Amino acid sequence: MHASRTLWTLKRLSGLAALLLLMLACSLPLGRTTPSAPTKPPTPPAAPESPAAPTDTAVPPTETAPAPDISYQGVSFSWDDSVAASARPETLPAAVGADLPPWEQTPEIIQFSFEGYALSGQFHTPAIRIYPVEAYAQMNESIPEMVTKLTAVLNTQPASPEEIPSLPLWNAGQMMQAKVRYLHFQNGRGVAFLTQYGQSFWPINNESLFYMFQGLTNDGRFWVSAVLPANHPSLPVNGDAVGITDWDAFAESFTNYIASTEEALAAQDDASFTPSLAALNAMLESIQVSR
Repeated sequence: MHASRTLWTLKRLSGLAALLLLMLACSLPLGRTTPSAPTKPPTPPAAPESPAAPTDTAVPPTETAPAPDISYQGVSFSWDDSVAASARPETLPAAVGADLPPWEQTPEIIQFSFEGYALSGQFHTPAIRIYPVEAYAQMNESIPEMVTKLTAVLNTQPASPEEIPSLPLWNAGQMMQAKVRYLHFQNGRGVAFLTQYGQSFWPINNESLFYMFQGLTNDGRFWVSAVLPANHPSLPVNGDAVGITDWDAFAESFTNYIASTEEALAAQDDASFTPSLAALNAMLESIQVSR
């Protein structure tokens, strides 16, 4: 009887031991397991009222602006290769004297002439000029009024300005305005437009057409002028190529002729001109005058 009870006790203990081992085995991980994502993201800790400045913050490197294609006497700009091969800067001495007509008298100015320009044999020479306003006003009493008028145009930005004051002064009149654009350069603003100057009724043509820019620096100290010849395949080579025989009739209908020409040129894509007007705009916008 004692031996039987002992045997039964041992079997019971063995069974309990096996059960405990089985439960322990179920509670241990088998192999590598990946925890499941929580059904709700944990609540982030509250931000401190006055966060401390980081002690080691990585600062991204500053991009270096490309150098301008040309820089001279505090004036710089860049251009696309399709516009010109190079530019030649110079300081032009003041032009004064009783023997000079008023429109040819100027103070000392900076001029950039282009070499290898996209067009050759044009009536106008491609150039960018920088005029000192105060010095010019002391020589020519019309300059302050011109500055006021140009400022008004730049402030109101009319689509078809009645008058755009321009330098250099010429003994001729502005015959048309097409593709009028208001642009900002690096430290100023201005207006660019296609035009042609003349002293009488004359057809708009590729020999005389040019893209003009007239602007002022933000401080009002300098007047920026650009005369950039331009061509379009829709225009005649020159005025003689039109073959007008009745000039009286042409003169009588000149206003309508100019209006239709302006409208036709305005409808053309910038890239259809030589040089591209978009490339000329980019060059003008790159101008910096720091004098």
